[in-house]
Amino acid sequence: MGKSVFLGYNKWISPHTNMTPETLVPTPRIPALLEWRAPSRINNERSPRWYMITGIAVLVIAAYGIISGAWTVSVVAVLCGSVYVLLRDHVPTLRSISITEQGVNFEGTFYGYNDLRSFWLIKTEVATILHITQKKRGGDIVLLTGLTDPELVRQVLSRFLTEESDHKEHLLDTFIRICKL
Repeated sequence: MGKSVFLGYNKWISPHTNMTPETLVPTPRIPALLEWRAPSRINNERSPRWYMITGIAVLVIAAYGIISGAWTVSVVAVLCGSVYVLLRDHVPTLRSISITEQGVNFEGTFYGYNDLRSFWLIKTEVATILHITQKKRGGDIVLLTGLTDPELVRQVLSRFLTEESDHKEHLLDTFIRICKL
C-alpha cells in the first residue's frame, strides 16, 4: 500500500512542476581570476630508517601500556601504527582551487568573501600553504599552492581579503611536518 501512495504522489507532482529539460536554465560559470590544481596534502618521502624509528616508538608505547595496565593505550598505539602502514602508499589526489570575484572555490565547495575573514601564506621547504580564516566556523581552510606562484595568489586574494602576514605555522602543523606524518 505504501508503494502505491508514493507512486500516486509522483504521478500528481510531475504534471504540476515546470522543471522540464526545456525550462531548466544552467547556472552561469563564474570566471576565475586564478585557478590551479594542487595535492590535498604534502606527500612526504619516508626512508626505511623513518619506518624503523616509528615502529620502535609504537612498540615502546604499546609495551608501556601493557606494563602500566593501560591496555587501551597499547590498543590505540598498535591500531594507529597499523593504519599508518596501510595508508603509507596513498598518493594525495589533486584538488581544483579557483579564486573568483565572489569567493574561493575548493573542489566544488564555494566560500563567499562575506564568509571569510583573512588569509596568510606559509612557506616551508617543500610547499607553500595558504590558510584562509572563516568568520563563523572555527578553523582555517588550508590549501597548497602547488606550482602556482604564491605572490600571484597573494596579489589576487589581497584584493578581497586582509592578509595577516604576522601568522606563523601552528605548533601541531610544525610537529607533523618535521615528523613527516
